[in-house]
Amino acid sequence: MEEAEKPNITNGINENKHSIPNELSTAPEEKFAKGFMLWGGISSKGLIPEVHYLLMNFSSKEVSVPAMQQLFPDNDYIFEDDTSRIHHTAAVKKFVEENIPDRIDFDDQAVKMDDVWPIENFWSIIRQELDEYVFNSFQDVKQKIVDIWQNFSQAKCEKMMNSIPKRLKAIVQKQGQRISRFDY
Repeated sequence: MEEAEKPNITNGINENKHSIPNELSTAPEEKFAKGFMLWGGISSKGLIPEVHYLLMNFSSKEVSVPAMQQLFPDNDYIFEDDTSRIHHTAAVKKFVEENIPDRIDFDDQAVKMDDVWPIENFWSIIRQELDEYVFNSFQDVKQKIVDIWQNFSQAKCEKMMNSIPKRLKAIVQKQGQRISRFDY
C-alpha cells in the first residue's frame, strides 16, 4: 500500500493548485487563547460561591457578597485575597473596601504562598481532574468544573482550612522552603 502524499502548502496554494479558502487565509489571528474567568473562594464552611453562580457573568458584588453573607451571616470571617496584581485593580480595591468588613491588608500578605493557601490547592485539584479528559468545547470544560465544584464537600474544605497551621509549621521547619503535602 502506498503512503498518502501530504500536500505541500506554500503561499496559500497546495501542490494540487487548489487555493486555500479566502476566509481561512484572511482570518484574524487571535493574540490570546479563548478562555473564561473562574472566580471562587474557600472557607471552612464550604466553597464560595455556591455552584449555581459559578462561571456566570455576574459582578463580584452580585456573587461574593450574598455568598459570604449566606455562609457568615454575622460577618464573622477574615477575608484574604490573592496577592496577584490582577486582584488589586482600583475597582477591586474599592469593592473590597466597601463590601468586606474584615480583611488582611494586601501589604501584610505573603506572596507566593500557594503551598500554604487551600484555594491554590483547590485550583490544582481542578486542573488535575481536567487533565484526565479530552473536551470538545468550552461548555464541556465549564460543565466539568461545575461537577468538580459540586462534589467538593464542606468536610474537605474544613480539612484543608484546618491544615493551615500545620503547613505554616512545616515551612518554619524547612526554613522557608516550599512544602508538599508530605511535609505536614
